[in-house]
Amino acid sequence: MKPSYEELLETIKLLSDANYRLMEENKRLQKRVVELENRLNLNSKNSSKPPSTDQKKNKQAPKGGAKRGHPGHFRKLFPEEQVSKRVTSSLHHCPHCGSHNLDKKNPYILQQVELPEIEPIITQIECEKGRCRQCGKSVKAPFPKEYAQSSFGPRLITFIGMCSSVYRLSKRPIQQLLEMMFKVNISLGSIPAQEKKLSKGLEPVYKSLKDQVDKAKVAYVDETSFRQQAKMYYVWTATTKNAVYLKVLPSRSISSLNHIRPRGHPGITVTDRYQVYAYKKHQYCLAHIKRDFKRFADQKTDDQELAERALFELQEIFLACRLSCRETMQQRVYYRKGRLNEILIDILANGSDAFSRFAERMLDQIHKLFLFTKYREVDCTNNAAERSLRHIVLWRKTSYGTQSESGSRFIERAVSLWMTLKKQGKEVAPFFLQAYKATYHPWVAAPVL
Repeated sequence: MKPSYEELLETIKLLSDANYRLMEENKRLQKRVVELENRLNLNSKNSSKPPSTDQKKNKQAPKGGAKRGHPGHFRKLFPEEQVSKRVTSSLHHCPHCGSHNLDKKNPYILQQVELPEIEPIITQIECEKGRCRQCGKSVKAPFPKEYAQSSFGPRLITFIGMCSSVYRLSKRPIQQLLEMMFKVNISLGSIPAQEKKLSKGLEPVYKSLKDQVDKAKVAYVDETSFRQQAKMYYVWTATTKNAVYLKVLPSRSISSLNHIRPRGHPGITVTDRYQVYAYKKHQYCLAHIKRDFKRFADQKTDDQELAERALFELQEIFLACRLSCRETMQQRVYYRKGRLNEILIDILANGSDAFSRFAERMLDQIHKLFLFTKYREVDCTNNAAERSLRHIVLWRKTSYGTQSESGSRFIERAVSLWMTLKKQGKEVAPFFLQAYKATYHPWVAAPVL
């Protein structure tokens, strides 16, 4: 039996509704596929992902050795006063013809450096004990002032602390190194105990470092995640030209930021675009802005051409920043600033919703992108802060964070002072040793940064 006209109309209506729902579902799924593809294509160049997460392509192995025309580099000889032993190989006759008639020249010199056989210095301290015949109480001689009451000496404690902080060794490798190379037996539990002692010695200098950073006119601020007692913490940094200050704090909030560089600080602060950062004199990191534009340029949408135009202007700004002549740099940057402003307006009018919102924020904060043109000492990127956090990022991969608050205090103090000394061109080991001795021996002067 043939369907009626009304039945056909009802069937057509049902099919039309089903087709509409399928088309809407198809649009939603297509949009979702684009979002997932864009997320899959994120890397360190177009997002905040670390370079270690990038997929490395196989490349042809580079040819080893020096390139043709490269000047040779040779090992420098130690001065004569440092030579411990001399061995002379005599030449009596010609090895080719056997003649003894030789015209001798200056000798060929090779200096061979060797490690000494290491034997630990063990000092046995004996404090006499007795009983008073008059009052009957037990008495003991006082501990010598020149020795701290510890089973390990200052140099050994300093060495343990540097191994775990500066050289990123975990507790067990430190234990094995001391036993194998220095013939010192130490338990795993004693290693953090020695770190705690060194941390106490570094505390006064660490506080003076904070004072230096607070007084600095320009500071670079950043943070990265950290684990303390299996909980999420953050390592914050405030880096200046001659100092690095690190602090482990429980959050990324304003309260944590105020421990590093308060919002009301009168100086200039360089950061990324994280919303917590809000300073009167504020420079955004242009490298982060470049990554944001690169993310839109890598998407195969209508935003691609606009993002590539903005990337070109940013690249020209980076090239201008390398110029030695400041007036020329300022002129070129001002020109590119105007071009970038026009592109942002174009994005606001013709870009996608996400790209338009990004352009609107950039237009509102355009003054924060070019503060470096007014102040010679300000850089256009936050690279200084990111480099100061790199050591912590590598350290946490092998240590998985700290297991106590005292462990976090030790790491932040030791790494801060090590990186500061490195910036200032000072030796680390003598500084740490003096800081430790000054805490437990009052007659030793504390080191000064």
